[in-house]
Amino acid sequence: RLAARPGLTVGALARRLARGRLDELPAAHACFQLGYDRLGQEQARAFRLLALADGPGFSTGAAAASLGLCRHHADDLVETLADRSLLECLGPGRYRYHDLLRLFALREAETAEPPGERVAALRGLLDFHLASARDALRVLEPGDPGTEPATSRSAGIRPATPREAGTWLFLEHGSVLAAIERAAGERGGPLPLAADVLLTMAGFLDHGWNPRELEHAARAVRDAACRQGMFSAQARAECVLGRVHVHQGGGGRGRRAVRAPHPRYRAPGGGPERDGPGPPRGEPRPQPGDGHPERPRPRD
Repeated sequence: RLAARPGLTVGALARRLARGRLDELPAAHACFQLGYDRLGQEQARAFRLLALADGPGFSTGAAAASLGLCRHHADDLVETLADRSLLECLGPGRYRYHDLLRLFALREAETAEPPGERVAALRGLLDFHLASARDALRVLEPGDPGTEPATSRSAGIRPATPREAGTWLFLEHGSVLAAIERAAGERGGPLPLAADVLLTMAGFLDHGWNPRELEHAARAVRDAACRQGMFSAQARAECVLGRVHVHQGGGGRGRRAVRAPHPRYRAPGGGPERDGPGPPRGEPRPQPGDGHPERPRPRD
């Protein structure tokens, strides 16, 4: 492609590929298609859906949660994909896509998977990450009231020691944030669940984590929630942005600067947060950049 277009620079071609322009490399596309066409139905489904989380890698547990399968079955599928060079094995129970293969898999997912299947895969993945993050945070900060038990259907990874919890954070934080951003960008994605995971991940700000990575994901959730009128999810994202801001300016004080969204965004009786059509009648709707929402003062 570069030889046929003298005016096209390597940088320009790289940027076009980064935007998902796999057609720029027709030979690579044909090679990927040949390997994909040889997959069985279940293997092809796994290849498509596991690409939805654009992270640096994923575990067997995350794959099982995304596909709605037991870990043993998911392990068999990803091992088959690795044997056929459609996935790269990074170590025991951990895999990743080559960047171009991920683009190919995402294209196939958009055309072959109904929107409900993609959303279900993201929901399963985020549910797994939520349970894992809360379990890891509970180990790192025992007795902290902000590390309430995980309210998810997944078992998560359940680290037993602070060392295991720190290892989980080191390995998985990029994948968790990628799943959050994918949910924010997917039409009809599980945005409230993504906001829950985001808020939980903010608890790791005091454990050597770069807050800029969290900020990028929080902005993605906030903007998507604002567009869709999901004000509970927007409030949680604003909460995280506030904690990031205070953490950057005030050191370790930022972790507890904002503990939870405003009470009006929580269900009666202190239950789990729910997204609704918006704030009660007569109250202003929060906008991006407003910060943590406050109740309006009574008018004269």
